[in-house]
Amino acid sequence: MKRMAQPKEEEPIQETQTIFVSEYIAPWALPNEEIPVHLMWKSEKKFDQIHVLPAANMLIKELYNVKDSITSNSETIIKELFSPNFFGFTVISNKLTNKKHEKKEIIVKFLANGKVVHSRSFIANIYRPELSIMEKPNSVTLRDNSDPEELLDISLKISGFGSIEVTTEVSFGGKFEPSIEPLFQEMARRASAMYRKGDLTDTQNSLDVIPISKDASSLRKRKMEINPLFIRKTTRALIDQLKKGEFTLINENDIEDFKKWVKKEKNKKHLQRVLSEHLENIIIESILYYFNKYPTEGVALHGGSPSVIIRNAVQELRIRFKYRDSMLNEYDPMPVEIPVQDLRVDKCRELKIPINIKWIHEQVNPLAEGVKC
Repeated sequence: MKRMAQPKEEEPIQETQTIFVSEYIAPWALPNEEIPVHLMWKSEKKFDQIHVLPAANMLIKELYNVKDSITSNSETIIKELFSPNFFGFTVISNKLTNKKHEKKEIIVKFLANGKVVHSRSFIANIYRPELSIMEKPNSVTLRDNSDPEELLDISLKISGFGSIEVTTEVSFGGKFEPSIEPLFQEMARRASAMYRKGDLTDTQNSLDVIPISKDASSLRKRKMEINPLFIRKTTRALIDQLKKGEFTLINENDIEDFKKWVKKEKNKKHLQRVLSEHLENIIIESILYYFNKYPTEGVALHGGSPSVIIRNAVQELRIRFKYRDSMLNEYDPMPVEIPVQDLRVDKCRELKIPINIKWIHEQVNPLAEGVKC
């Protein structure tokens, strides 16, 4: 008679797996993005200390429910909690990785009477976007009957994880210069002009930076000119803050002061003139900017659709694609060098050549890789 197989005895569940009633780590993050972690355990369990040891190039940014702690080398030691059965923290990976996906281990140890009685291991999944060149012309030949729209086709692949903002820079042997549509430059110039105060302008007392906390009434006592570069930098900083979810609070005194300024008859006329001259163009240009800036999913072009402007005979064209992710991490730019043969009769005639970019997507989906929330 055939002997029936005996059922296997279930392996005893380790207490380490049962004392925790809740645990969590964010499923993925970009470099320098905060990764929240928390643990909750049965209230009857008591510990003297909790040790947190993040992986190399990781920093603990904030502790939750912690009353007393110290940091020794790269290890953080929790001496006392406010409430007895919960602990949380956030970490970041503060070094850019060359890999599109990197796993980093975070170990949490619970000690009683100087001995480790429980431990948990968390895996932080760090992702990054990556831009690479797939195809480019071997050379560009310029003729009098050349169609500029068909001269410069480049294929770029965006892989890894996350969206990117790309800045295209061009060089003909000298330094690289950003390729920015004249429309955008003009828009920035006109927007900057709105901040000028007409008869309040005094180039001898110009202000490049005005602190937000400074009271506006004290500023008006001085004659000043606001540099357009300051406006551009301030706007860029504001957009970056909004992308990161940070919102700058406006001083209430500044708002009230501005209301009083607008109510004055001469200032009303000045504001009306500025709006009537510039508002329509700014709105139209803003719409065009929106459609030019996002050519494909996950990609924003800084300065609109890129192009190359050739003003005289050149022999070599260098293009550099700089990019950064939504956390403003900047990665190594992608350089492209293309020989140019100029067979035009009039080699001094200005020629604008669009850079036609074909986008190829090969992005990672963390959920498809089995990463769990």
